[in-house]
Amino acid sequence: EIYGDIFNNSDLPENVRGAALSGKIRIAGVSGRAIIWNILQGKEKSLFLYAIKMIPECCDDDSIQPYCTLLPNLSEPFNVHLITVLAGFRSPAVLAAVTSSLMSENRSVRMAALHALEKVGDSSSVRLLSRYAAEASGEEKEAARTSLWNLSGEDIDKAVMDELNDNTSSEIQ
Repeated sequence: EIYGDIFNNSDLPENVRGAALSGKIRIAGVSGRAIIWNILQGKEKSLFLYAIKMIPECCDDDSIQPYCTLLPNLSEPFNVHLITVLAGFRSPAVLAAVTSSLMSENRSVRMAALHALEKVGDSSSVRLLSRYAAEASGEEKEAARTSLWNLSGEDIDKAVMDELNDNTSSEIQ
């Protein structure tokens, strides 16, 4: 297998090995999940972005959960990229992982989570986003407002009305 030979040659430049990794994952199909998982559990951080970008090639809403568990263990740039990829999936595990990322000390991670909630959020996200929009400042406030405004799905309108009725804060009103 040519992709494996190129990928395993650590003397080659990162971009060449990354392209080989992408090819290896692509031809592996569903088995590519294990390749991605092993890379993200390994020490070669230079290959993490290549692996993260390939997650949509191998996963669907039902198989994405294991990758959600990686968020607390990855550093900031990889968290941001993984959250961005996770935003393409609709799964309770993704929603929980993205919501938890709002507690990050890193502003870039919080911003990625706020933007992702626009896509993965549901009616349970309304209260969190409305309070975040009321209490945050700057870009985070705007991202929370945008995500709240663009949420779609079942019971969103009802959740917004309930939040308006339940909360008397002038910022939320």
